Amino acid sequence: MKIQNYPDVGWQPTEYQHNAGSGKPQLEKLPWWLLDAMQWEQAQWGATKENHIQSDESCDVLIVGGGFTGLWTALHLHAKNPKLKIIIAEGTICGYGASGRNGGLVAGYWRYMTELVRLYGQQRATELALLGGEAQNAIREVIAQSGLDLWWREERHIKVSKTKNKAMTDIVASLTAAGHPEQVSQISPEDLPRLTGSNAFNTGLLFKEGATVHPGRLVRLLRHLAISKGITIYEHTPVSDVATSGVLCCKTSTGAVITSEKVVLATNAALCNTHPISKHVMPFSSHVVLTEPVEQALNDSGFIKGTGVFDTAMFSHYFRVTPDRRILMGNGSGSVGRFGKITPSMFLDDIVFDRAISVLGDFYGQTGVRATHAWGGPIDVSADKLPFAGRLSKSEIYFCAGYTAHGVNPSWIMGNILSSLVCHQQDKWTTSLLANRKWRTFPPEPFRSFAARPIQNAIIRLEESQRLGLPSSIYDRALELIPRLAGISLGRR
Repeated sequence: MKIQNYPDVGWQPTEYQHNAGSGKPQLEKLPWWLLDAMQWEQAQWGATKENHIQSDESCDVLIVGGGFTGLWTALHLHAKNPKLKIIIAEGTICGYGASGRNGGLVAGYWRYMTELVRLYGQQRATELALLGGEAQNAIREVIAQSGLDLWWREERHIKVSKTKNKAMTDIVASLTAAGHPEQVSQISPEDLPRLTGSNAFNTGLLFKEGATVHPGRLVRLLRHLAISKGITIYEHTPVSDVATSGVLCCKTSTGAVITSEKVVLATNAALCNTHPISKHVMPFSSHVVLTEPVEQALNDSGFIKGTGVFDTAMFSHYFRVTPDRRILMGNGSGSVGRFGKITPSMFLDDIVFDRAISVLGDFYGQTGVRATHAWGGPIDVSADKLPFAGRLSKSEIYFCAGYTAHGVNPSWIMGNILSSLVCHQQDKWTTSLLANRKWRTFPPEPFRSFAARPIQNAIIRLEESQRLGLPSSIYDRALELIPRLAGISLGRR
C-alpha cells in the first residue's frame, strides 16, 4: 500500500501585497507558530536533537505521522502498556502539518449540536459533546503538569454571524433539548463588540467550554514527553509503502525498513488518496494570517481576553488574540486537492490570502491592523464534518481522518480511540461516535474532483453576498444544493 506524503514546497519568503492596510506579510514554509515554538523549545530543553533512522528496525507499533494525532496515540499507548516498543516516523518535523498550522482554538462539539442530532440522534450527539469537554480538561492537565507557558487561556468560545441566522437559535434549542442549556448563552447586541472586538457581527452565542493554546508549543511539548517516555521518534523519515503480507513492513525514504506488528496511519490530509479511506475524505486547504502586535487597537476595541471566535460560514473564518497581542484570522476556503492529491498550491494560495485579508479588514478594519505573517496547508474534510477512526480490512493497520479543520481538541479523543483499537479494547472510545458509525461517502471520482471546485466557489460567493448584504444568484443557490441532495453536510449554515 502506497503512502502519500506532503510535498517539499520549498519556497522562499515572498513579499505579498494585501488589500487591507499597507503591510506585506511574509509567506512562510514553516508557520509562525512553529518558528516561535522551536525557539521556545531550545530555551526549555536546549538545541533540538533530531533522530534519524540508520538501519532496519522492528517494533510493536509504528505510528506514521508526528502531529497531534500520532503523538497523543503514542502517549496513550505507552500509558496502557509501557512495555510496548513504539516508533513514530515523521516525514518532516513534528508539527509540520495541520498540528502546527491551525489557529490553536480548543473547542468541542456543542456548537455542532443541531447537525449532530439530525444525523445521529440526541444521545450519541450528547455523548460526543461530553467527550469534547473531557478532552479540554485533559489537555489543560498535561500543560499544567509541564509547568510551562503554552499560552493556554480558558476564555470560552463564541460563534457569530453577520446576519440574523436561524441556525444560531436552533443550536440553543438543541442544547436545551439535550438537557445542557448551561453550555451556551445568547450574547446581547451591546456585548458583541466588546467580546469580539468588532462591530461587524449581528448575532452571537457564547459557549461555556473553549480555550486557546499555542499549537506549535503544544506539539513540541508532546514530542518532548514522548521521547522522555522512551518512544522513538524519527523525523525527516517519510514512510512510502506498507507491505501487508505477513509482518507489516514499512519502507522509508532512506531505504530502511521498519517491521511492526501494528501500524497507525496518522497523517491527516495525506490519507485522502489512500484506499478505502479516500471514499470518505477530500483534501481542501486552509490559510491563516497573523497581524503585528496591536496592543492599543485591542484595548480600544475591547477584544483583549483572547476568546476564540468562529463565524457560521461553511468555509469558516475564525479569530483569536494571542498573548503577545496579535490578531490571528483563519480561512478554510482554499483549493481542492483533485483525486486526493496534496499539492504545493495547498500551502500557498494567493487568492485565499486575498480573501482572508479582505475579511480581516472587514471585521477589524477599524483597528488599522497590519498583517505580517501568512501560511497555509491541507486539511482533510469528511462528508459529515466529523473525524473517524478504524481498521483497514482485516489487517493490523489503523487510521483516523476527517478532522475538517477542527483537530486540537478532537485529536486527544482520536488518540484514545486509536490506542484502544490497537490494543483490541472494547471501551467508551471504540464505541463512541467517532469510531463506531457508518462513514458517509463522497460521490465517486472523477465527478467529485471536478464538481468540488464549482460547488465550493458557489458556496463562497453565496456567503460573500450574505456578508456584504448583496443579492445571490439562482445558479449559485442551485449548486449549493447538490451536496445536501447527495447526503453530504456541506453548504451554508
